[in-house]
Amino acid sequence: MSIKPISKTYYKLLKLILFFPTHIASGIRYYYHFEKNAYKNRPVIVIGDHASRKLVTNMFAGVTFKCVYVVMSYLRGREPLFHFLSELLHGCITMKQISNDPAPVKDMLTVLNKKGSLFLLPEGRFSYDGSCNPVRRSVAKLIKIAGVDVIICNSYGAYLQNPYYNETPRKGKQEYHFRPLFSAEDLKSMSADEIYDELMINLSYNDYEWNRTKQNSYLCGDRNAEGLENLLYYCPKCGSEFKLKGYGSDFVCENCGNLVHLNDKYEFSLNDEKSVMPYRDISEWYTDQRRRVQDEIIKPDFSITYDCEMWTIDENRKSADFDRQSEGVVVIDHKGLTYTPKTENSEGLFVPANELLSFYADIEKGIKKNFMFYRDRYVDFRPISKKNNIIKYMLVVEELRNLYHKDWTWK
Repeated sequence: MSIKPISKTYYKLLKLILFFPTHIASGIRYYYHFEKNAYKNRPVIVIGDHASRKLVTNMFAGVTFKCVYVVMSYLRGREPLFHFLSELLHGCITMKQISNDPAPVKDMLTVLNKKGSLFLLPEGRFSYDGSCNPVRRSVAKLIKIAGVDVIICNSYGAYLQNPYYNETPRKGKQEYHFRPLFSAEDLKSMSADEIYDELMINLSYNDYEWNRTKQNSYLCGDRNAEGLENLLYYCPKCGSEFKLKGYGSDFVCENCGNLVHLNDKYEFSLNDEKSVMPYRDISEWYTDQRRRVQDEIIKPDFSITYDCEMWTIDENRKSADFDRQSEGVVVIDHKGLTYTPKTENSEGLFVPANELLSFYADIEKGIKKNFMFYRDRYVDFRPISKKNNIIKYMLVVEELRNLYHKDWTWK
């Protein structure tokens, strides 16, 4: 990529017209714990958490103290809005998740060497449960090599306003706090491991813990639990899977009748004496599901199978649209991931366990899918049955990865 100077005129207009009035009116507040002019003539790296889908634009709107090059995922950069902004501002660097492509890193260092600044979200994906994702240690190495001031932005309430399990945003407060994290002088005496540890301490978040004190309401017309089955699939009473369903603000197991209520502060309560609720919040429930997957996959004969469609992206097009290739069956076991098409002359796929790095879950315009980046190619799998839960498949792949890649830690 050829690094071009950011168009500062368009940059300021974008902040003023496209973002700022909208965000101020929607309950978002920005706080700066430093003098804005302090970094006027110095390159900086602005690092933020990735609590929700819409956080990228929300947080970017608050970076008013510097013109920054935005580092974003390859797929996000191909979306019409962000592709347009990239062409307009010359200020986007795209990179493929879970890849070792050195080109984006070289672009970032080039920006900093030319006294430019960066804005990046090192989690690499939005939060599924309202708490922090793992971060690759290479981020700390980049910070060490760059040797420039680092500012961190912590969001509060971003996930609660736009939770993963339901695409409809809610009305409620969000706060974005910008703070100095490292100075260029600090970094000279710190190792990459020390930088990483300090980064994770300051980057970690849990929106439920924050709101237990704040008690903010996030309003969506008494539909607090709708879509919650897209994230939570295990019933804590009967132990069944994929039988949970959200109705309005009630979350019920259609197998045993266990029923819990979720209010607009994301607090659970019981509707009757026969129901149980052992978790304080959605994040604890989600974490318990991961623990159960860990227990499942240690069995030598572990296997999970589901019917799906395979879609791929055309690298020659500039859009982020995927094309349907075939219908088939996915099997995930200790050998890896195998996709077998149901029709002849259709392409199959095998990813060995030691190369099975990611299997992101996403819901976009009602479409559920798992997608992965494998050998310079994006592939997604869309379950045929509406009962299939993409979160379980993602957790299985992540925990299998833990077995074969000890250098990576998923929470």
